[in-house]
Amino acid sequence: MKHTVQVLTVSVLLASLLSACGGGGDSSPSVEPIKPTTPATAIPESLSIKAAASADVGSAANFDNSASTLTGLKFAWSFGDGTSSAEASPKHEYAKVGDYDVTLKVSNEEGASKELKFRVSVNNRAHVKGLACTGAADSGWCWQQPKPSGNSQSEIFFLDAKTAWSVGEQGEIFKTVDGGKTWAKQNTGLRSPLLSVKFIDANNGWAVGSLGAVLRTTDGGANWIQQASWLKFDSYWQGSPSSLRVISPSTVMVTMDDYLSVSTDGGASWVQNSVRPSLIGLDGTVWIQSYDKLFKSTDFGKTSKEVFSSSKGLSAQPILLGSSGILLTRINSVWDSNAGQYRTTTEFVRSQDAGANWETFEAKGLPTTEYLYFNRIEFTDASNGLLSAGNSALYRTSDGGRNWVAVQLPALGNAYQNDLRILTGGKIYRQVSSSAGVEHNFSEDGGQTWRKIAVPKGQYGLGDPKQLGEKSWLLQSNGSSFYLSSDGMLTWTLIAGPDAETMQRSFRATWFFDAKRGLALNAAGELQETLNGGLSWQVKLKDLVSPQYGDTRFQFTSASKGWLLAGDGKVYRSDDGGASWSAPLSSSRRISAFHFVDDKNGFAVSSEYSVEDNADKPVILASTDGGQSWAKSGRFVPNISSIQFSSALKGVAVGAGGRIAVTDDGGKTWANRFTGVSADLNRVLYADAKTIWVVGDRGVVLQSLDGGANWVLAQQGDATDLQDIQFLDAQRGWIVGTQGAMLATQDGGKSWQRVYTGTQKKLNKVFFVDPRTGWVAGEDGSLLATGTGGI
Repeated sequence: MKHTVQVLTVSVLLASLLSACGGGGDSSPSVEPIKPTTPATAIPESLSIKAAASADVGSAANFDNSASTLTGLKFAWSFGDGTSSAEASPKHEYAKVGDYDVTLKVSNEEGASKELKFRVSVNNRAHVKGLACTGAADSGWCWQQPKPSGNSQSEIFFLDAKTAWSVGEQGEIFKTVDGGKTWAKQNTGLRSPLLSVKFIDANNGWAVGSLGAVLRTTDGGANWIQQASWLKFDSYWQGSPSSLRVISPSTVMVTMDDYLSVSTDGGASWVQNSVRPSLIGLDGTVWIQSYDKLFKSTDFGKTSKEVFSSSKGLSAQPILLGSSGILLTRINSVWDSNAGQYRTTTEFVRSQDAGANWETFEAKGLPTTEYLYFNRIEFTDASNGLLSAGNSALYRTSDGGRNWVAVQLPALGNAYQNDLRILTGGKIYRQVSSSAGVEHNFSEDGGQTWRKIAVPKGQYGLGDPKQLGEKSWLLQSNGSSFYLSSDGMLTWTLIAGPDAETMQRSFRATWFFDAKRGLALNAAGELQETLNGGLSWQVKLKDLVSPQYGDTRFQFTSASKGWLLAGDGKVYRSDDGGASWSAPLSSSRRISAFHFVDDKNGFAVSSEYSVEDNADKPVILASTDGGQSWAKSGRFVPNISSIQFSSALKGVAVGAGGRIAVTDDGGKTWANRFTGVSADLNRVLYADAKTIWVVGDRGVVLQSLDGGANWVLAQQGDATDLQDIQFLDAQRGWIVGTQGAMLATQDGGKSWQRVYTGTQKKLNKVFFVDPRTGWVAGEDGSLLATGTGGI
């Protein structure tokens, strides 16, 4: 009872309190409910930044993180360049190249936070996008001209009128799907030359090269896989293949001199047989002709059997007639004492069942009074054929070679025929020269009718083109240039390799003001300008200088003030950033080198006649008015190739035989310095007032750390001749030279690393405007560019 009373008492007290508050009757108690506390958003333990490791100047980089979709979190981004963002997934555009440390701080309502760091490498690849580059994703060094590559191409194989592959130096393979208008580089992983490429269908192809290189693709070249080498390494000499024949997707044959290498398992293994094929059929049948015998092999040269012999000997190489026919030739010359000359007869030996049975017959209608020299015999089928002899005779047969009729060529008048040849499919090319010029004629019906055709610009003759289709022809010229005609040889288009016009307009001097604008003087004496980082160039001034050889160099001390030493030995000045140029400065003296310290003070190497020595002697000229006038500063050192000054008083000159001379009085006097090398020195450069670099032949790199008083050898022993050097600042520098050589340093020259440029061309000029954006100009019109610092 005691516990019950206590409960009732509490109930009465509660009722009284409720009544006092206005409650009563049947109303429920008015009590404010207690709201539950919402926990803070948890920051994921596996928080991560989602962004690309590289970006480009002028392009928005996307940043995201694994918690960006969660509510209740705050995001603080710092992009490493002084800018920030509070967005969960921001975009940011960098203004300069470089490596940036990006920081992300994520915090919640309770003040808890987590911080992450991420490094972004910012490049400048706008001017190399889509070009053929040494690295993936438009990295490394890329070909701006010629396109797609300035490296020599060895062979182009067309599968059809639009689809083709090209192989060449530096392990390059390119593919086109638009008849050679554009080419896409395919990765091979090789740097050695590739010499031949063949495809059996759109997917299955092979490429072979020097030193036994073998590549195979089963997806049209999207992936090239290195196979076992076809080369037999038990010989001291390792040569290059002379031909490639693809029999099936897994069977391929490679010939080299007296060896035939065959793989029937897709290149996994090879069998090499000692045999020199004279002819290989489409099915892989090997025909071997000696002086008087013909052998046949159906096991790729492993074994062979004699199928024909002749005591009279055999002359020309065997000719295939369709799938099972084969034709042999023998020419017999007998001295006719009555006529006092040789009588010549031509015999053909023919089999129509792959060598099982043979028939021999004399060819009627061919000359018998002179030795007949066959240029080419071409049969379009078992009956119809053409034969060219010497440089002027053409014969036609319609009965398999038994009877021949001389083809009557159009009269020449006062002209003369200097080339007559039978092309693939029985077509005939004829080149006729006269005082009016050279005319090129073409016949598609065995010489009955003729029409005029054209040859590529800059080419003297047609050579030996390959027919791709009814009106499509491919011509290889000068070993590395390929032209395509799609209209029956009326017009030609260069599809690969250098052309004469590009080579004649090779850059002699270049200067870039920034990542977009640059100037170049070409070998034709034209001043060109680019506004898109070298992707395209426009001629601004024609005939600025006469096209001559000699040191050619730009120097600008500001965005407007600059000078040009042209190949004519004269210095020109510009006050408007290269838009216009003054008349030659000091035109009475030929200048071979120059350097300006600032807008006013400059020096030049010239010569004057010495009465005492009765000869021209080198002198150093000085200018204090930006080159408008020059005065002799003093006698100079002979055989100097390059000069540079750090001030109006201190300078260095370098030249032949390892010569280095320094001046401390503005060129009035010069003192020779010991270098310890005998190689010719080609370029000198001040990295700062005390640090000087010199490059020369035989890979010589010299450095002075005391303003030129003492020199140490920083690099030597290379077969390349180094041509140019540039330092962007005290730490970062580049050197270029012959054989595509490039050296780079990131530590002020304490160490130099080889940089792969993707070419063997001679590189003459190097120019960087920032650590990632640079260009290299070389021989044959070569211009390479990088937006990633060359790596």
